[in-house]
Amino acid sequence: MNQAPGTVLALSQMGDLQIGTTPDGQHQTATVEVLARDWGAYGKIEAGAIMEDGTAVVAVLSAADETELRIPQRAPNSNIAISWRNRTGTGGQGDSDDNESVPAGDGNNGDGLTLYEEYRGFWEQGKHVEGNPSKKDFFVHVDPTSMGVSPASAVAKKGVALFEAASGLTVHHLDRGEFEPPQSGTDFSLNRRVVNFNHDNVNHRVDQHLVVLTAVRTPDGNSHARRSNTNALRTPKVFSRIEIAEQALKQLSQQQLIRDVAHELGHSLNVYHHGEGGEVIRYLVFKSDGSLVEADDNAGTRNPVVIRQLIDETTKAVLHDNANRVPGPQRSTPVKASLPPGKQHSGDESCILRYNDANVVVRPGQLDVRYWISPSETPGGVLCTDGLGKTFNKTGIPAQPSRHGNASAGRGSCVHQILVNDAVPAQPR
Repeated sequence: MNQAPGTVLALSQMGDLQIGTTPDGQHQTATVEVLARDWGAYGKIEAGAIMEDGTAVVAVLSAADETELRIPQRAPNSNIAISWRNRTGTGGQGDSDDNESVPAGDGNNGDGLTLYEEYRGFWEQGKHVEGNPSKKDFFVHVDPTSMGVSPASAVAKKGVALFEAASGLTVHHLDRGEFEPPQSGTDFSLNRRVVNFNHDNVNHRVDQHLVVLTAVRTPDGNSHARRSNTNALRTPKVFSRIEIAEQALKQLSQQQLIRDVAHELGHSLNVYHHGEGGEVIRYLVFKSDGSLVEADDNAGTRNPVVIRQLIDETTKAVLHDNANRVPGPQRSTPVKASLPPGKQHSGDESCILRYNDANVVVRPGQLDVRYWISPSETPGGVLCTDGLGKTFNKTGIPAQPSRHGNASAGRGSCVHQILVNDAVPAQPR
């Protein structure tokens, strides 16, 4: 509270109260200025006077018949401005409510931020931004210390944009200084990465965490969502960071890299693969006598399996037949073999969570035949609504057997798995 120009008040402090007192004498008016130093600030003003006969009177707001002037204008049981409630259509909600239902995700409402915290807002890239009280908010940080303005940064941001479009969430990009970052990839402290760290204990539900994306050299050359628990996914609080493999930046197409970022973001919100396992990395080795084997090494000597036929999975053309082999120079081709059905490559072909990197398929009952995938499968760009294959994974077509099959039981339907809210126990799948 400040003295207004032309007004001389004696200002004093009593606990949380500021008191402005006019000098002795008769006064028709007294004016003070009230300044807010927080986007969620609230307070109240009461006025009174001592009459010439010593009687104390309290000012009453004529329109409301109340002795308190609430600033900003708000309901008696709320610290949120009525104007904001009218603008956002949240007039019937309590300050501590956390009940956004869009997108529906796994059916749990809310995003970890109470209505008051959405109203108060946060700093996003140097600007004050409010939360979205009608849509779930999700927070990320693209780590500039590992990416800077490199291609990794552009890939990360495009991957976030893809996931935002596919999920229907409102995604916010926070900078360093707008949250406390983790100290390393193994720093799983719940005191870090908190979005709503500056809060009171009245209108706060949970410490809601963001997800950090960083570029690092990973041991296996693949991107990962690094989490504190190894048996289940859960919500952002258990993920120290998403690691974009530096090796992959040099080896994969930009489309594949963008999909991989979106894929790992899905994991940070409890979205699972379409199935587990079902992919092995092997070598197809053409021996000098014209025979074909599949083995664990490019010489064809470790755990070799003689391949009777290699068939183009799309055209049905026989690419190699051991019965009619032609001797020639030995050569090898590294492959990723899919072992369907219901594994990582299964389900809706357009889904971000489906693996799309298999070269060959091993069908049940045909362990000495390999089906070559041509052309290569393209990365998904949406989150699927069920676990069924739609094109080459579709089942029930005798003339064209399903390539990888439908998703495993309880998997797929990825758009219905999303869980942002750190206050809600995640359902393992």
